[in-house]
Amino acid sequence: MIGFFRDNKLYRFDALGGASLLFFLAEDSVITSMNQKDCKFLSASVDSGKLQKVKYFDNIKSDVLPVKKLDKGKDRLKGFTWRESERPANRMEVCNRVIRVSERTKAGLEIQPLFPNTKRFFAETMKDETVKPETRAPIKKQTGKTDLPVKTVPVKTIQGELKRAPLPDVKR
Repeated sequence: MIGFFRDNKLYRFDALGGASLLFFLAEDSVITSMNQKDCKFLSASVDSGKLQKVKYFDNIKSDVLPVKKLDKGKDRLKGFTWRESERPANRMEVCNRVIRVSERTKAGLEIQPLFPNTKRFFAETMKDETVKPETRAPIKKQTGKTDLPVKTVPVKTIQGELKRAPLPDVKR
């Protein structure tokens, strides 16, 4: 079984590897029948110590039996014994790991480094302190097509070799 806790309270548990359950159903505050379920695994949500929702998975078998016709021992899970003395009293008896408080808010309050040369050389582009990414509509919304337009440039050959374009003059 795996238990999930929020604010030190159980809010969900999963039973893996063959789960068996017994539910006693009441009508007018009198227990009249028992629902016996078997499945490969289950996931259940809990609120204020009460079962709220249960999801059963794989090879679900469910039988509802009247309480009056139950054979002796059928009202208990097979092989189950309640061992109160071994039951953990609190979370620390199960796992003594200390959960630290998140430092995310503290990190957000720290002073960020200043980059004076960036402001000096890129004053026009750094008008805001935060750089906002440019958002564009998807290509399909812009053009109505799923692909970008492609321009084909003809390549001329001279005696079997590709003609190379002249390099621009760069003054240094």
